[in-house]
Amino acid sequence: MKYFNLTAFAFVMACLLVSSCKKEPIEAIIDTNPNGNISLSNPKIGQQSRYILFRGEDIKDNENFAYEYLPDTLAVEIVAEDENGYMVKEFLTAGSRSLNGENNVAFADSTWYYYIYVDQEDQSLKVKQRGNYYRTRLFFLYDENERGLGTQQIASPSTEIMGWKTTLPFAKELVSARVTDFEMFGHKYDALNVIIDNRPMLDGLPGSTHVFSLEDGLIRSTEYSDYDGKGYGWDVLPSSN
Repeated sequence: MKYFNLTAFAFVMACLLVSSCKKEPIEAIIDTNPNGNISLSNPKIGQQSRYILFRGEDIKDNENFAYEYLPDTLAVEIVAEDENGYMVKEFLTAGSRSLNGENNVAFADSTWYYYIYVDQEDQSLKVKQRGNYYRTRLFFLYDENERGLGTQQIASPSTEIMGWKTTLPFAKELVSARVTDFEMFGHKYDALNVIIDNRPMLDGLPGSTHVFSLEDGLIRSTEYSDYDGKGYGWDVLPSSN
């Protein structure tokens, strides 16, 4: 799962040569999309978010936060609106390594479409498939009838983001938390919701984490294996808008 423009590609290649890229702040990359990143509180046709792929180590080790960025960039754009919600187009950008022989992202050359919408009954953002298969590289919300990202601001508990994880201890549970004053790629976020759903790991299936706010959209999504604890995820690039 990756995608890249030339600017992001050059950035990631530089990061791969610098060990501090795993744990230290990274120089900001600015996306020139004039419509801004996808907002969950005010989505509009033409909004587009771009994400860099990363790979993380053992999710179950509460002391190991190491991760590395990979040269793939994912573009996620709202292209239409109808009774199903907002239709999203998702594809890897030119220059992504998974389009050129690497296998970090499955079906790398495929463009996928799906809907995002707010379920007013339980006040959560959900993904609805378009067609017969659930296809999104970004959202790990497989059961559209039950799982979603709550749209209410989470008040507690508080946690911090460290590397590709939070500072909450690992547990095979559903955990909601709040992150404040977080900075990534030079952009500051006052308050973010964190939804960690590791319940599927009780059955040997992958767990997931989503970090987001209604205004700023999805900031990070990760999925990781119960078998070896390794995982992949996407970090949003800031917009110049």
